[in-house]
Amino acid sequence: MEHLPSPRFGISYLCTGPMPDDSQLPAWEGVNLVWTSSPPDYVIRRVSESLAQQYRYQSACGELVGALSTGRGLQHLLDCAYRVLGNPLIVVDTSYKILAINADLALQRADLARQKDIGYMLDANIQAMKRVKLYEHARQFHYPYYRKDPEAAHGWITALVYSDGIEVAQIGVMDCNRPFHRYDFELVHFLCRLVALDMQKNDFYGTNVNLQHSVLLGDLLNGDVTDGETATVRSAQLGWVLSNSMYIITVFDQHFGVFDRKARLVSEALHSLLPNSRWVIYDNKIVYFVTYPADSYAEEALNDGLLEYLSKNKLSAAISGRFQTLLELRQAYQQSLAAFELGCRVNPGQTVYCYRDYLPYHIGELLSRHAPLRSFCHPAVLRLAEYDHANQTQYLATLSSYLKYAETPHKAADELFIHKNTLFYRIRQIKERFGLHLEDGSERMRIQLTLAFLQLIQ
Repeated sequence: MEHLPSPRFGISYLCTGPMPDDSQLPAWEGVNLVWTSSPPDYVIRRVSESLAQQYRYQSACGELVGALSTGRGLQHLLDCAYRVLGNPLIVVDTSYKILAINADLALQRADLARQKDIGYMLDANIQAMKRVKLYEHARQFHYPYYRKDPEAAHGWITALVYSDGIEVAQIGVMDCNRPFHRYDFELVHFLCRLVALDMQKNDFYGTNVNLQHSVLLGDLLNGDVTDGETATVRSAQLGWVLSNSMYIITVFDQHFGVFDRKARLVSEALHSLLPNSRWVIYDNKIVYFVTYPADSYAEEALNDGLLEYLSKNKLSAAISGRFQTLLELRQAYQQSLAAFELGCRVNPGQTVYCYRDYLPYHIGELLSRHAPLRSFCHPAVLRLAEYDHANQTQYLATLSSYLKYAETPHKAADELFIHKNTLFYRIRQIKERFGLHLEDGSERMRIQLTLAFLQLIQ
């Protein structure tokens, strides 16, 4: 090796045969010397295979970019991906609607052919994926994930498509033609980014009718519409369905802001999960006006799909109180803001904050603007809190759980991790020591308000 010329900085040598002593090695800086005991012909073959795969990967990426640049849509891109990968693919959005599928994939199984015909994934296949937590694994690795069920003939690569940090679609690739290689995973990972770019071309929000919905909703939020009849006529012209169970649901990201295209993607996805809703991006938030059937409640109508979407995309939602006229919409929006602000203070990290749960805290917030909040608290509860602090007891927590589950004391005991008899003993002690009359409705109301006020003070 001493006869070799001094190489450029950053070069690597792959050497075969026995490794010499350090004293026999040249004093080169910035050079990697890699020794292997494998025969030279084997090393040359493996290096050639690796370089060939790298070349095929770069060539395939070029073909995929070329397919995207034609502007012929997602199906054309997926057909190109089939040619370069050698295995068929499917792309579905987060509502399990099929966006594109290779025709050969539908030939593999009857259920896949059925999905291609109806345009949506079958419920049986969705449930099967949920049982094995397929998408959860893909989210955990942030990379294409391979799985083959023991009873299945073929395995799948599953990869998630993100646009501005929001999950918008999933890609599946079946190994029905040939086994996967390492560069296939790299190609699918690259394909995810191209699919995201293609999906961003489809702007669902530029039509005039949607703009009209946003304008009216924005006017109501700003308080620019002050006449009830005018609001009703304008909403009727746009086909809004009104009832006595209307709500505002405001969506926030967990960093207190949603911006640009990300907001539009979230808006469209949640619109499909919130029937009878209109939305607008307002003050860096997404505001939904939702109508439910008469005398129903938004909190009871929340579905698992909505909660799952919010959670996996690190979003939170705040639900207003129920209102019956459009002129109350602005106030309902303020309620949703209060629910989110107070909820983050009292119960941080929640996915959904309902105004009805934070009404006592909102009352306390308003009262604190006029006088110290302690002046509105029940004196006996203040003494109880001081006693807890001095004696390391749990009377305040016991009282709170007992009032929370007034009709089901066993739930209060479970929440406190104590026996039900212990719960009743503590309640008797609280009544006797602090003179609280828990049988009196007005007394209970004052106590519950005080418990909320104390949380705000703390």
